[in-house]
Order: sequence, then structure tokens, then C-alpha cells
Amino acid sequence: MEYLSPAIAYFIRCFLTWISSCCRKFRLNRNLKKFNKKSEEWLSKDRNFIPIIINYQLKTGFFKAKAHQKQYKIQIPNDKEEELQRLNFKLVKLEGQDLSNEFTERLCCSFGEKISESDAKELILRYVELTADDFINDIKEGKLRFNKYLYGVLDVVSERNGCVLHLYESDYFTFKATTKIFNSISNNLILKSISRDAHINEFTPFLNSIGVGGFIIINRGDGDELVFGYRSKKSCQSGGYWHFSFDETFTRDDKIGEKGNPSLEGCVLRAIDEELGISGKEQDLCGVKSNMRLFDAGIIKSSDNRFEFEVCGFARVNFSSKYTFDDFFMGYRFAKDAEIETQTIDFINIRDKLDTFLCEKTLSPEAYHLAQHIKWLYDYKILNDIFEE
Repeated sequence: MEYLSPAIAYFIRCFLTWISSCCRKFRLNRNLKKFNKKSEEWLSKDRNFIPIIINYQLKTGFFKAKAHQKQYKIQIPNDKEEELQRLNFKLVKLEGQDLSNEFTERLCCSFGEKISESDAKELILRYVELTADDFINDIKEGKLRFNKYLYGVLDVVSERNGCVLHLYESDYFTFKATTKIFNSISNNLILKSISRDAHINEFTPFLNSIGVGGFIIINRGDGDELVFGYRSKKSCQSGGYWHFSFDETFTRDDKIGEKGNPSLEGCVLRAIDEELGISGKEQDLCGVKSNMRLFDAGIIKSSDNRFEFEVCGFARVNFSSKYTFDDFFMGYRFAKDAEIETQTIDFINIRDKLDTFLCEKTLSPEAYHLAQHIKWLYDYKILNDIFEE
């Protein structure tokens, strides 16, 4: 272009850049269609993680959250509450609807004439007391037990360019008690009615916790790798599984922007900070904030009677002279929640080792689901393209 005028050379460069961008978008859309077809075929067979909403175009800002002034709780029995207070257990004060009556109706409905309302109320109280006893015993044994405000799911509503998660407030004790109550009826009608086209608001009482988790993708020079965490059997629910790189519970703390709206992306960034030790400043250096996607949201329904709402995603960490693999590994070693959440981490090459890893290891349902989809994104050459948009 040295023989052309500067204006013409600039125009040609812009035109070639535009052509290149169009070709890349065409290739990306073509490959996304192949990926979507592959995913739909597989999802029809998988029953352990049921996605309700899928961000098949992998758009940023696809998932939004809206908190409503509604609270649902299960009251801790007075005598158990007093003992928990003596053990310095933090109590959360919720003034909203008590879910005990809701669960009583569910029990009566599930078991039909086999259980009366009074018997159902007695069962509910027993499950709640057992939950309180578990907390008390765990605290006495030195295990970490806490309470905090959580967001639950009122509804999931599709929009033109995404979806909105409508939220209510609950707490950790309610979530644990609800799990016990759910397990009592898990072999009945409620499980059979769950499907991808289910109306989530039918399950609102059981969805009083939202997990936000996913994988970190890194490249140490030999191709993309997924960072897996092995869940600690001592301190984590569903310990003994290979799981996400990060997984946190969506809470009031997860807000982004001046308006302070709840943000799922904010929860991801907090999880990456607390569980992997990548601080806010380092997140800018390694590109996590710009290289993050939330893929889908759905219900975990596993053989060990987990029934939870989970939002799944992934993020790429780029290494450079300003942020190295050594920085990443040292950050994990000293991360706030690393020891609590994971016993160890491993780096699995997507190209060469992921298929074998998925076959040979025991993964949590949500981790298996997402890892399989990331493998297909890699096979269809989509991963790099979406982060270049």
C-alpha cells in the first residue's frame, strides 16, 4: 500500500477488517447452529441437570436479575434458636411468609389420603428440628456453620434478548430445612413434573437458594484447559465430586453499578475472588471481566437428592507478564474460601484429556453438564471466536 494515498490505504484497511469481521461472525453463527443441535440431542437424554433457559448465542448480559420485596422463610424452633444463639450462630431476621404451611399442603398433596394435615405439620416440624440439630452439632464439632440472606427464585421469564430471574429473599437455614423436606417427597409427583418447559414458579418454595458456578479456562502453552476443583468431603455439601472452578451462592452482596441491582456477573466475580484468589485488580489484568459468559440456568436433580437452582458459566484467564500462572496458583493457595470449598484443583486439557476425565471421574451433575458443552464449543471452534467479539 506504499504507492497508495493515505486515505485510500486507510479505506482498504478498514474494508479488509470489515470483511474479516463478517467472515468470523458468519463462521461463528454457522458453528453455533451445529453446537445447538448437538446440545439439544444430548439434553433430551440427561436428567440430572435440567436447563430451563439456555444462552445458545452466548451473549453478554443475557441473564438479568430483579429482586422483589418478598421474603420466604422457615422459623427456627424457639428452644433451638436459643441454643444456636449461645453458640454465636448468626440469626437472620425475615418477616415474610412462613413456608411451613406451604410444605404441609405439598406433603398432603403428594401422599394423598395417606397423611393428614396434622401429621404433615408434625413431619415438617421434625425436619426443621433435625436441621437445627445438624447446625448445633456441626458448630460443636468445630465445623463452619453460618446463616445469611439468600436469593430464591420466584420465576424465570424469557425476553426478546435474554431472560429475567425474579428473586425473593430467604436464608441459609431455610434452604437446608427445605432440602430435608424435599427429600421426604422426592420420589413422588413433584419430581416427575420437572421438565425443560416446566413453570418454575410451581417450585418456588423449594428454590430458595441460587448457585452461580462455572469453569475457568486457561492456556499454559499447550492448549486450553479447564480448571476443576475437587469438593472437600469435610466441609462441602455433596463433597467427593469433581466440580466447577468456582461456585457461590447468589446473595445481597452481589451487586454491580450505581443502582445496586443484584447481578449474576457480580456473583461470578466474587466467587473467582473468594475461591480462586483472583482479586478485582487482577481480574482486570487477566481479562476475566471481559472474557466471561453465563451459559444456562436450570435445576440440579441428582441421585443424592439435591434439588437446587444453578446458573452455569465460564471465563477465560489470560496469562501475561503482568499476570502469570504462578500468580494464579499462589492466589488459589491463599484464597479466602479455597480450603473450605475445594480439597485440590486440577488442570484438564480440553483437546486431549477432557473426554477421558468425564468418563473416569465422578463429577457433580452441573459440572458434567457444563464441561461437556464446553468440549463441544471447543470442537466446533467457538470458544476463541466468542471472546474476540
